[in-house]
Amino acid sequence: MLSFLKEVGIGTDHIARCAHETVGLYMIQYKQDKRPISYWRGQSAARTLA
Repeated sequence: MLSFLKEVGIGTDHIARCAHETVGLYMIQYKQDKRPISYWRGQSAARTLA
């Protein structure tokens, strides 16, 4: 993820890294009038912020 951000010109100097955590992933599927959302965040670093 950091490589991609750098490639497209987004600064990463202020992104904190946690060696034992990962990123969360959210997926939105567009199906007619519905937008079911799936997410995987059990091991995400953001969970440690609360």
